Amino acid sequence: MKQFFYSLLLIICLFFIAGCVKGQPSNASNEPSHEDTTNSIETNEVLETPSSENSMSDIPLTVLQADSRFHLQMTDDNNQTYHVHIYSSDEEKGEIDSPSFLGVEGEPFYSGQYHLYLSEDDADYGVKQEHLNLFESEGGSLQHFIEGEKMAYISSHKTGRDLLVIYQKEALNQKSLNVFALDDGELQEVRVDGQSLKSINGELRNIGDLYYQSVEYKNNDTEEEFGWFFTTWELNEETLTLSLKSQAVYNDESFIDGYTYGQETYEHWKHKPTSTFAYPYIPITSDWLDEVEKGRFPSVSFAVGTSLQEIFEQKGEPDAITDWLRGAETFMFNNIGYAVTTTSDNTVNTLLIPGTLIDGDIEQIYDKLGEPDEKVAGEQLSHTEVMIYNTGAHILYIEKSQNEIEMILVSKTETPEISTDWSGMAIDLNHTFVKQ
Repeated sequence: MKQFFYSLLLIICLFFIAGCVKGQPSNASNEPSHEDTTNSIETNEVLETPSSENSMSDIPLTVLQADSRFHLQMTDDNNQTYHVHIYSSDEEKGEIDSPSFLGVEGEPFYSGQYHLYLSEDDADYGVKQEHLNLFESEGGSLQHFIEGEKMAYISSHKTGRDLLVIYQKEALNQKSLNVFALDDGELQEVRVDGQSLKSINGELRNIGDLYYQSVEYKNNDTEEEFGWFFTTWELNEETLTLSLKSQAVYNDESFIDGYTYGQETYEHWKHKPTSTFAYPYIPITSDWLDEVEKGRFPSVSFAVGTSLQEIFEQKGEPDAITDWLRGAETFMFNNIGYAVTTTSDNTVNTLLIPGTLIDGDIEQIYDKLGEPDEKVAGEQLSHTEVMIYNTGAHILYIEKSQNEIEMILVSKTETPEISTDWSGMAIDLNHTFVKQ
């Protein structure tokens, strides 16, 4: 009986051992199944952490490409292209509940605390620009972006430096701008002479050669200055600062119908992206008279004697056509006037250059050109005077008011006396108007 019990116990143990061996994985192959492989890949994508080259705050490019509010391309001063991503991990979508300066009722918008990320073409991650905070917000106020509105863009020009511009709406007809430039592989904020930059439409236009333009409208008469402000900025690439190059202010106190003129000038500038409003960029040099002798003027595209057809073929339609010089038509192209008289056979008889384009004053005129051949008094009320330099075939007329240059003309010598036709007048891009 005891022998039978031991035999039965031995058989049970053998079955138990066999079962344990069958349940263990085989050492012949350590490869996981297809399902295990799939799970392993998915887990790695979710749990993957940035390499030692990336910060923990950097974001995978796939996420930025899918979820960034804005994705833009810009180049640095070495012509290296980067991708800029404006991204918020806490972005929420809402609707404007009532009409306001933000927009119309029911218009969708996005809000959150947005940050800037930078990536190159072959990158896997976007590098967070941790040294920058949009609109000086470090976790306080949210930024708002209206759906479909281009509230972030690259201000670019073939002869200028790319700037990233982002704006927020502050009030009706007033937007606050943040501006950034690429420097040594990072985005850096561009300061504006220690003050904030505001614009009526959020635009900072790159007009080339490190110059930029913006328009601001102040309609509160209680402010120290009010009206239309047309500002040209110059970028210092070393300090990344925008400094004031020039500013024209139009209101009814400084000009007749100044508000209307400012409105129309702004509308023209806004709707023609290649246009610029007048700013001083033509330096006064001693070779002016040499150029005038040939019927030319520095920085002006066409000379006296050029056919209108040639100008139209190269420039397209004029910005404006004004009556001037005893019935002659003056065709305005980007602030420069080309006058055609009835006897000039559709060729340019006179060049007109507003004084606002000249980078200098009357004192520098005397220093570079010497005494004029003749002086003609202008209108008494405007206290103007016309300085005349005769170079032979062509004459240079310079209208001045005290030490300021008001207007410059280059005309054929045989043109009848013209100073009384334009002295005391300021002819700008779209209109002729008398200064008070």
